[in-house]
Amino acid sequence: MVEGGQRASFLADRLAVAKPTVTALVDGLVERGYVSRSQSPDDRRATQIALTSAGRKALKAAETEMTERLDGLLARTDDQRTVLDALAALQAALEEAFQERMAGARR
Repeated sequence: MVEGGQRASFLADRLAVAKPTVTALVDGLVERGYVSRSQSPDDRRATQIALTSAGRKALKAAETEMTERLDGLLARTDDQRTVLDALAALQAALEEAFQERMAGARR
């Protein structure tokens, strides 16, 4: 999430889920103090969602835990470089598919 936040519609597109799904998830994150909602400076009808300091701290902890788990799994593979290269290719394909989806939505 960029500084200043994102709209729920952008997050829904990015996550490939319906906007009501994002709204429900955000409601729970707001209740826990991990994200905040604010009015968009560009559009009074839109709301932006941004991480709070507690949200950044929780995200960092989750990323650290996930990295440790993935490192443990990667250590069990015979060819770590091949696995990492395949994951990088998958990430690039996901990003390309997202960009294509966003371009199609703008038409």
